Parts: sequence; structure tokens; C-alpha cells
Amino acid sequence: MKKTTALICGAGGGGIGIATSLTLAREGVDVVAVDHSQALVDETIRQVTAVGATCHGIVADLRDPAQRSTIIARAVEMAGTIHAVANIAGGMAPTQWGRFEGTPDEVWRTVMALNLDYVFTICRDAAAHMIERKIAGAFVNIASVSALPSATFHAPYGAAKAGVVALTRSMAAELGKYGIRANVVAPGATKTSRAVGLLGEQMEARYSEWNPLGRITSPQEVAESIAFLLSSKATGITGALLTVDSGMTSRCALGGVEYFDGRSNW
Repeated sequence: MKKTTALICGAGGGGIGIATSLTLAREGVDVVAVDHSQALVDETIRQVTAVGATCHGIVADLRDPAQRSTIIARAVEMAGTIHAVANIAGGMAPTQWGRFEGTPDEVWRTVMALNLDYVFTICRDAAAHMIERKIAGAFVNIASVSALPSATFHAPYGAAKAGVVALTRSMAAELGKYGIRANVVAPGATKTSRAVGLLGEQMEARYSEWNPLGRITSPQEVAESIAFLLSSKATGITGALLTVDSGMTSRCALGGVEYFDGRSNW
């Protein structure tokens, strides 16, 4: 099998990023891990190398245009080339949730930077590299079910993730002639350590009751979907949106969250 290297933004922590890094590593893919702290990057390197793959690390604040603009060049310098990209980093803190009419400009800018702006920069620069090297590469960008019908009380996040969907579909349309594919995975409520830490076990209980599968989604389930779309098994798929949400959106975009009062009360 031809050796490939994947750049993973948001590769650390106890969630989708590390699950994706390890899933790809077990399939023989080398990894360039990007995250915001040295500790997270080091832990990803340790786990990926333990399963036999090569892992390089880049510490960067993806919200900072100056830092994100150097990532592809640094990754290519480390790994030689990039064949695949997974943009997983993102989120919106519970303290940033609130009524639309009371949303500060700074919250809007921060959420856009972390969920949409960096995705544009990384994809643009990686696509230019792939075209120059004649690499039939693949992108998977993480959106959210909040990008679908509505994102009540977290409108900036929904808007950013809807932007990710539109951006990715435009990439698919433009880059297909180079053999480059671009797809979106939209998770629902996912049992990451960060989500449980922020929202508590009530999150799992609430969504488990609401979701048709009777549980929330695991990070590994999302990681498997990302790995599939990046792989040679998905060569006929581009411009697609895959929801991985335990059936949440078959009922409601927010999985039964009827009201959020801005104080993290669900």
C-alpha cells in the first residue's frame, strides 16, 4: 500500500481528534498532529507512534491568522508531503451561548476564527500544495448538526459550521478536476471528555433519551467516518455531508434542547 500522510487539526485531547489520529495510524497512515498545546501534541505523538505510525507535531493557535498560515509549509517540511487533511478543531464554550440579540461582536469573531476561518486557510494552502505536486488528495471538514435547520442560542457556531459545509462543497466542485475530494462530517452530541467536562453527565442522559439509537455518539464512531471518507474506499464520494449523530437530526437539530437561558441550563 502506498504510504500516505494526513494532517489533522485538533489532533489531541480525549475526543474525535485523537480517535481519528489513532484510527488512521492503525490503517498505516502517518500523521501530522496540530493542536494548541505542547502537552496535547506530545500525547498524540506518543499514542500514534505506539501503534507503529510516524507522527510529527505542530503547536499552533488556529484562531491566529499568522500561526495558521504557516501550518502547511511546516507540515510539508516535516513529512515531505500531505495527502489528506482532517479539520476537526472547533467548538463554542457554554459561556458564549446566549440570545442572538445579546451576542457580542467578540464572541462572533472568536467562534468564526475557531470553526471556519482556519478551515479556509488550511484547505486553501493544502489544496495548492496538492495541485502543485499532482496529489489526488482528500479533505474531511467537521461541521455539526447545528449547521442544519437551526442553532438556537448558539447562532455563531451554527453559522460557522454552515459555512464549513458551503466551503467544502465549493472545494469539491472546483478541485475535482485535480482528483481531489472534499467531504463534510456533521456529528451530533458526542461523548468527548471535553463535552462531558463542560456539560456533565446530564448531557448523555438527555440525548440518550432523545436519540433514536438510545445513546449519544462516541468519538470513535465519528473517527471511523472521517477515516472512511479519506480512504481509497470512498474515491467516488465528494461534496457529501455525512451526519453521525445517533439519529438526532431525524427528530430535531438540537436533539430536544427546547430552551437555553444563557446560564448553561439545559
